[in-house]
Amino acid sequence: MRPTHRALVLAFIAAGCDAPPPQPADAPSPAAPHSALHTPHSASVAGRVVWPGPAPQAGPIRGLSRRPDGSIGLLTRPPPNLPAVGPDGAVGGAVVYLRGIDPAAARTWDYPPVTVELHDERPIVRQGDAPPGDVGFVRRGAEVTIVSRQPIFHSLRARGAAFWTLTLPDPDRPRTRRLDRPGVVDLSSGVTYFWMHGYLWVCDHPYFTRTDPAGRWALAGVPPGEYDVVVWLPNWDLERRERDPETGGVARYVYRPPLEVTQRVVVRTGQAVTVEDTRFSP
Repeated sequence: MRPTHRALVLAFIAAGCDAPPPQPADAPSPAAPHSALHTPHSASVAGRVVWPGPAPQAGPIRGLSRRPDGSIGLLTRPPPNLPAVGPDGAVGGAVVYLRGIDPAAARTWDYPPVTVELHDERPIVRQGDAPPGDVGFVRRGAEVTIVSRQPIFHSLRARGAAFWTLTLPDPDRPRTRRLDRPGVVDLSSGVTYFWMHGYLWVCDHPYFTRTDPAGRWALAGVPPGEYDVVVWLPNWDLERRERDPETGGVARYVYRPPLEVTQRVVVRTGQAVTVEDTRFSP
């Protein structure tokens, strides 16, 4: 084998699972950027999300975690994905988006970049300078920054609209990944911090939002047309526990499919549309 070829082979082997996966020949190209001169549409769509009946319940998660000094400690974390249902049934934090939008007719993308911060005591997704949460919106073709905020070994696992595992052995050393396929990216720990979960919505247009604590949402600058209003919640009911084959300890929680409610809406130029309350069945 020629020396140049041998060096290339060794470099590829050393890269391991952190090497960017090869893109298939039919992989979609990133969406064309919106023009900065794009004139926003004057129409808007708004509504409210409610949960009739008793709010869903789930107990806290308890597990073992390795401390920076190498010792093992017992921890308690809030249950992932449990919806925030207020006393009046309002659902906060639900994802709401319009399905059927032509990206070429959409308003300019206005969400700040996403950073995924690995820290086992708080949510891991941060949109711009906002407080950390569990959901972020990423324009298709954009990069997300991924960084550990703890002096312990972290690894981030992506499934769904992306498929990779990224190691983060040192704190405060950011890495990046480009997200080229639209859809939901399910984020979880690759090193048995099974209580860590987050979701990235990779989108071709910015008509995505989350409900406020009163369950209300609004989308502005909507082009005229007929669309589906989709309300989405991750599921908090556990489907199975995946265990480490060597230790037998829990490595990952896998949840049942997400909840989704859809209703049709017709939008005309200059119109402010208020849709009926979206109700999730208990």
